[in-house]
Amino acid sequence: MKKWIYIIIGVIGMNVYSLPVYAQKEDKQIKREVKKQQKKNEKAMKAGIKYGKKRHLSIQDKATRKRMKRNLKRSNKQGIR
Repeated sequence: MKKWIYIIIGVIGMNVYSLPVYAQKEDKQIKREVKKQQKKNEKAMKAGIKYGKKRHLSIQDKATRKRMKRNLKRSNKQGIR
């Protein structure tokens, strides 16, 4: 009878000690997935901004695009941007 009690306690003890290790692995997986999702969102955001800028310029006429380009160069020379 005592032998069975020790075996049961041993099995329960092994299960209790293995749970935190499993939980840590699961936390790492979740963190990795969250980080991957954040990178994906940042990439999509940058692509959206790039598309918006390109679309904005395509709507303008040629003279306006040239004026915007000239003003951008001028502001870069003066150190404003």
